[in-house]
Amino acid sequence: MRTKTVLAFTLAAFVCAVPAAELTIIYTGPTDGILQDCGCNELAVGGVAARAAIMKQLKSKYPDAIVVDVGDILPPQESPQTELKATYALKIYSLLDYDAVNLGDGDFAYGPVYVAEFRNRYGLNVFSSVIKEPDKYGVTPHIILERSGLAVGFVGTFHADLYDGPGELPGDDIIDPKDAAKKSLKELDKETDVQILIAHAGTPNQCRVFAKKLGGLADVVVAGGGYGLVHGGLDADGTHVAFSPSRGRYVGLLNIETDEKGEVISVTDELIPITLGAPRDDGVLEYMEEYYVNLRKLVNEESLLAAPEAPTPEGFDYVGSSGCAACHAAPYEQWSNTGHAYAYETLAEVGRWFDPECVSCHVTGYGYAGGFASAEETPGRTGVGCESCHGPGAGHPGRATPFSPVTEERCLKCHTEQNSPDFIYYEYIELVKH
Repeated sequence: MRTKTVLAFTLAAFVCAVPAAELTIIYTGPTDGILQDCGCNELAVGGVAARAAIMKQLKSKYPDAIVVDVGDILPPQESPQTELKATYALKIYSLLDYDAVNLGDGDFAYGPVYVAEFRNRYGLNVFSSVIKEPDKYGVTPHIILERSGLAVGFVGTFHADLYDGPGELPGDDIIDPKDAAKKSLKELDKETDVQILIAHAGTPNQCRVFAKKLGGLADVVVAGGGYGLVHGGLDADGTHVAFSPSRGRYVGLLNIETDEKGEVISVTDELIPITLGAPRDDGVLEYMEEYYVNLRKLVNEESLLAAPEAPTPEGFDYVGSSGCAACHAAPYEQWSNTGHAYAYETLAEVGRWFDPECVSCHVTGYGYAGGFASAEETPGRTGVGCESCHGPGAGHPGRATPFSPVTEERCLKCHTEQNSPDFIYYEYIELVKH
C-alpha cells in the first residue's frame, strides 16, 4: 500500500488511530568483501564478526524482525586474495540469518554459475528484479514474507551504470533498474500490504533521485552504496529512503507502522555504527581465523608479497629512509617520532603483517624495484618512510631530476575515503611536516 501520511525519520511525529501493525526491518549495506576493516580510523570500522553480534542482539529484542542486505557481498575480482575472500564472505553470510539478500552489481559480475552457489551451496535467499532470466542465476525476482499479520514484498535492483569493478556487466542479461522496479512493485501491490525496494544504487543522492523516479510505488526504500560515514534517513517526495554506506560499517534498524488499512503511517530509522569496542560473534571469528590461516598459505605459495621488478614512475629505485639520515638528520629525527615510522609495526601488533591489502600502505615502495619485499630482506623499507612522501631516492644527491613535492594527491593514495574517512590534508600534514 502507498504511504498516505508524513513519514517520521527519528520519532513518530504523526499520531492517527492506533496502528494495526508494526514492522521491524534490520538492514545492512554493501560489504564489498571487507570482512574486517583496516582499523585505521576509530569511527565506524565495520567487520562481519561485530556485525553478526549486533544483528543477534537486535534479533533478540525484535524476534519478528526481517533481516535484509542491500547486496554486493563479494570483493571486486582482482587477485587470488580477493578470490579467497569471496569464498569466506559467503561462508560468513550463511551464518548471519538473513531473510533476503539483494544481488549487487559486483556480485552479478561473478557470473551465473558462481551466483547460483549463493543459494545452492550457502542457502542465501537471494533475489533480483533486474535480471531477465533469474533462474539462470539461481535467484528469485522478488520475495514475499509474512510478519505481524502483513504480507511484505521485497523488490531488488542495482544500477549497472554505477558498476566500478573490472570489465563490463553483460547488459543483455539486465533490465533497466527503474523499469524493473516499477514493474515488480506494481505486481506486488496486488498481493502484499507493504512494498519495500532494496536498491544497490550508489551515493545517498543517487539513491534519493532513483527513489523519486518510482513515483511513490515503494512504501520504503532500503538503499546502500558509496563510501563515507552517513547517518539518518533520506526523504524522496514522501518516500523514506534508509541508506547505509559501503564496507559494512553500520547495521540499520527500521520500524514501520501501518494503520488498519495497511497504509504506512510512520517510519523511524536508526543506523548503528560498528565501532572498535563492539562485541564479536564467536562463529564468525572462527571463520575469520580460518581465512587468515589460508591467506598466509596463499601469500607464501603465490609469493604475493614478493617485490616485482617494475620501475618506479619517477624512474629511480628506492634506497630506504636510513640513506636520507646522513644529510637530513633533523628531518629524519622528526620522522622517526611519527606514526608513519611505525606503520609496519602496527600491522604486526594485530597480526596482519602478511596481508597484502594492508602491507601496501604501511611500508615504503611496495610493488616497485628497490621497494619493500619483507621485513627480513628489506628492513629499511618498513614503515611509511621518507621516500613514501618525497619519492624514491636513488641517485640523490646529484641527479638532475628533483624530488616530487609532497601533495595532497600523494597522501590520498593511502588516506582514502574508505580507509581514512576523517582525513583532512591540512590538519594531518601538520603532524608530519619538517
